[in-house]
Amino acid sequence: MTNSQLAQQVRRRAEETGASVLPYDVRLRVDRGRKRSLRIFMRRLLRLGTLYVFDGTVIAAAYLASLVVLGGLGAAGPSPLLPIAVGLSWLGLSVTGSYRSGSDRHDFVRVTVGMGLALTLLWAQAEVLPQLWAGGWWLLVFAGFALPLLLL
Repeated sequence: MTNSQLAQQVRRRAEETGASVLPYDVRLRVDRGRKRSLRIFMRRLLRLGTLYVFDGTVIAAAYLASLVVLGGLGAAGPSPLLPIAVGLSWLGLSVTGSYRSGSDRHDFVRVTVGMGLALTLLWAQAEVLPQLWAGGWWLLVFAGFALPLLLL
């Protein structure tokens, strides 16, 4: 029997006998605590999901804008570096704690260090696989587009 079923049974029996259920009854408190925990978890999940979608969209837009500015967006479309850029940006922002609640999301130092980490990893990726590299100035132009948009 689940906690909510137990709480309903307690309320029903109290109504049938004419007794009152005290608000501090332990069986009811457990049910309310479980519902509150589930509500908090779902709210955090929705918040993090929204932030990841927003950041992924911003990084993809900055990536494509940097390719357009530098003339690297040809008929073939963007290079396979786009998912790597999004993933490493998520990783850099997560490591520095930019997805915490409160003012940490808009903290200039956290976002800058997180994007610096992502850009360093992108540069290292380009050294390992040079066929994916979009050009020398691309990294700076990409950072110039991505950083202000992430600080919004």
